Order: sequence, then C-alpha cells, then structure tokens
Amino acid sequence: MNDTVRLRLDLAYDGSDFSGWAAQPGRRTVQAQIEDALSRVLRLSEPARLTVAGRTDAGVHATGQVAHLDLPAAAWPADGDRVLRSLAGVLPPDVRVHALAPAPPGFDARFSALWRRYRYRVCDAPAGADPLRRHDTLWYARPLATGRMNAAARLLLGEHDFYVKIFRDLGIAYQPMRWATDFNPALLGGDSTRDQVVKQARVLELINAYRVRGHLIADIDPLNALPIQYHPELDIETYGLTIWDLDREFITGGLGGKESATLREILDILRRAYCGKVGTEYRHIQSKEQKVWLRDRIRVEFVYPEPLTPETKKALLDAQSTKKALEMNSK
Repeated sequence: MNDTVRLRLDLAYDGSDFSGWAAQPGRRTVQAQIEDALSRVLRLSEPARLTVAGRTDAGVHATGQVAHLDLPAAAWPADGDRVLRSLAGVLPPDVRVHALAPAPPGFDARFSALWRRYRYRVCDAPAGADPLRRHDTLWYARPLATGRMNAAARLLLGEHDFYVKIFRDLGIAYQPMRWATDFNPALLGGDSTRDQVVKQARVLELINAYRVRGHLIADIDPLNALPIQYHPELDIETYGLTIWDLDREFITGGLGGKESATLREILDILRRAYCGKVGTEYRHIQSKEQKVWLRDRIRVEFVYPEPLTPETKKALLDAQSTKKALEMNSK
C-alpha cells in the first residue's frame, strides 16, 4: 500500500452560479470544479476526492470553507505556493484555494471543525441593497423589526451548558467555545493601540499557562479512574479572548517555530504539545539550554511528528505478533 499524505485546503467561492457544493451529474458544483483542477494540476492517476467541513446549498457563498484531500505522497511536490499559483490559473474566477498544505496528524475537515459561522445579510433601505453586494444581500422592502429579531436570536445562544455536558461525557478536558460579544480594539476607537497590546499580552499569558499547566489535562488516564478537572488557566475566556479572536493573528514568541499565528493555530499547537497522550512540564528547570532542548524535542515529537516509515510499521507489527505468540505459548 502506497504512503499517502493528507492535505488541508482553505477555500472561498461565490456561490451565485453553482448548484451547491456537492458534485452532481450535469450540474456545475464547487466540489467538481476544485476536484477537476486538483487532478489536472497534480496529475493524479485517480480523480481527486474532497471531504469538506460542511456542504453549502445553491447560491451560498463561502469565505473560510475547509476541505481535505488524501493522495499518494509521491504526487505532492511539497512546493505549496507553486501548486496554488497553478490552481489559480486553472480554476474559474468565482472559486479560489487560498491555502494548501499537509494537515497535522489526526486532522479531518469534517470532524475537526470546532465551530461554523453563518452570515445572513438583509437590507431594508428604501433604495435597495448596494449593487456591489447584490449577490450576498437580500433586500426586504419593509422596515425590519430588529428588536423582535434580536429577542428571537437570544434564544439560540445556547447558554445552558449543553456543550459543557457533551464535552464532559466525551472526556474532553477543556471547555467548549462559548458565544460572546466581540471585543476588537481596532474598531472601538479610543486608545485602541493600548487595548491591542493588552490583548496580545493576554495571548502570551495563555501560551505560558499551557507550558506550565497544560500537563494537568493531558490524556494519560486510559482507565478514566479520575474525574476530569477544569483548569481556568487554560480557558481563553480567562484572558478576555472569545470565539471572534480565533482567526485573528497574534505574535507567538516562536511557538511551534512560528513568530505569529492565529489563535486557533496557537491552541492547536499548545494542545498537541502539552495535552496529548504525554504530559510535559519543564518550566521549573533553571538551565535555559535544557529548556530549549526540551521545547525543540516536544515540537518534533508531538507538534510536527514525522510519520512512521513502512519499514518501522512492519517491524512494530512483527514485534507485536511475536509478543502475542509468546504469550499464547506461555499459557
């Protein structure tokens, strides 16, 4: 069996002229357009097959759609920028692949999604919607009852710990993302520069908290003998951060080899590094050289692990088979 690589694709498209996402015979769809382009650019012997985070209907647009693609490792040239440029030349102007890169271990576009945002634009201006937004804005000829709409929307916020209970039942040690009011210093006026610095400092505090406390929620209790503990130091809400900050970029101080990353990427790196099947905590060590060495090993072993070679997999399987045979003979 050939080795495969899983790629993550970040997509955007204008759905006006598409019959939705899913491929359909005789219909123009987003999935079919992208799969055809990928097959041509990567010169695949078998047609590309995408798995998407969530299908969209006819006429629905997307700015942050995510999909993944499995293909033979030999078919991936590793130069993602070159592939992106080639895709831009092949794809129609109403669909774009903004990012394309190997996905982290365990990634699945459908099941790894933590949240989805749907935006419905309605205009009740007497003159109608802005012509430049005619494809994503519905015009309603009478004044909207915004008070009643907001009152109804509040019933959908889910402030009854529904997902908290689900996370606990599934054994997930961190809190689910909660609905919260966005606090974006860049849009609020006043001393926005200071507020942005404060928010950046809070992100660095969160990173340090995971380095010090992340091992407390590591998955090292296979028998589920101990209750799951909530540690507020590892909750983004403790630092004044919300779901709206997940796709905003912050300075990381070199976390995971990156000088900056979105909060979503930061959390993913921290949880893989400190909250996986091995709990690690090294901040108490005084030697800087030792701490740097441990941090680099954590990055290699847990954040960006090298996939096992076929030879190593076979050797492990042979060792396991031999062990089972010895156990059976000893009985």
